[in-house]
Amino acid sequence: MRRNSNLSRMSLACIASLTIIATTACRSEYKRYCDRGKELVTEERYDEAIAQYQLAVKAAPQEPGAYYRIGKILKRQLKLDEAIKYYRKALEVNPDYVDVYPALARVLVLKSQFDEATKLVNDALEMTSVKQDMKVERDLRQALVEIDKARKGKPIKRPSPPAAGPKPAPARATSSTQPTAPRPPATATPKGKP
Repeated sequence: MRRNSNLSRMSLACIASLTIIATTACRSEYKRYCDRGKELVTEERYDEAIAQYQLAVKAAPQEPGAYYRIGKILKRQLKLDEAIKYYRKALEVNPDYVDVYPALARVLVLKSQFDEATKLVNDALEMTSVKQDMKVERDLRQALVEIDKARKGKPIKRPSPPAAGPKPAPARATSSTQPTAPRPPATATPKGKP
């Protein structure tokens, strides 16, 4: 019986070790996919960025960051219903991922869902995690101002759709295209003088 007890402890220790290794590997993959997604967003290659963030979601579905970033891209592409879906998923995974609240509120305003946006913002402002993040709290208060303006029919800042296609790579200078320094004018020297 004592032998079974030792085997059970060893089995639990192995399982715990494997779990730690697997978790570390998943987080490493998650970070790699997110980093690549950020690069692609910078290059305005949004569909490819979404694909990288979706791989991050598969690697670590319990992490809200990739859902949030997909939502941001979809908002930029004016795919508002899809953006809302991903923002809500980020909050489902972690309600304390506070950056989502102002972003989701603004998308709801763009969809003219003022009551839902107001409730979301007011509920978020009551959260301890939001009260501890001054930037998010300020963003949420600004969102309330935007909601009020939108209700009154006043113009609000709307995202502009991205330019079509990926951003072209910067041109590299070649020997034929590199500017050359101006040459000083040739001056004639009198004969016999150096």
